Amino acid sequence: MPHLAKHAALLQSSVNSSVAAKCVSMDCSTKLRSPSLVEVLALHGVVTDHTQSVSSNAMNYCSSKFITDVIVMLKYRTTHDYDWKACPAHMPLTLLEQTRIDNYLSLAGFVLNLYDYALTFPVEYAYIWRGRRRISAILFWVLRYMNLILSLTDLVILFVPFLAIQLLQIHPFP
Repeated sequence: MPHLAKHAALLQSSVNSSVAAKCVSMDCSTKLRSPSLVEVLALHGVVTDHTQSVSSNAMNYCSSKFITDVIVMLKYRTTHDYDWKACPAHMPLTLLEQTRIDNYLSLAGFVLNLYDYALTFPVEYAYIWRGRRRISAILFWVLRYMNLILSLTDLVILFVPFLAIQLLQIHPFP
């Protein structure tokens, strides 16, 4: 009898846990009918600022330039094949905050990198640009300015989708 009570307590605690409850409700709703995208996102703790009737149109309206499928799959350990448009209003707030922090840290790093280029350019010009064109000078230019070019492309990739007009009008629901 104590053995059965222990298993019943374990079963009750697993059912009460949010992960198990989400999985059970996801399996039941999938078996009965195909859940809407809003319901699937709500099961994973995604908060939206749109009503259910408008949210699917808003999600389709948002661009799919963000590559968050892998992040969401790794973060929530899910392999559901729903269409994740990754509009900032439909991302989990923790993921949205982490993305903003990463973007602003990338921007700060780029500004520090530009400051370093501005400080060292006179010395670089005096010793490298005016000197003979050797292999070492060419390697120096490639390695030094490849970092600048890659940082600039990263910033364009990170910030251009956020500057789209439809995304500037969307705010996550607190």
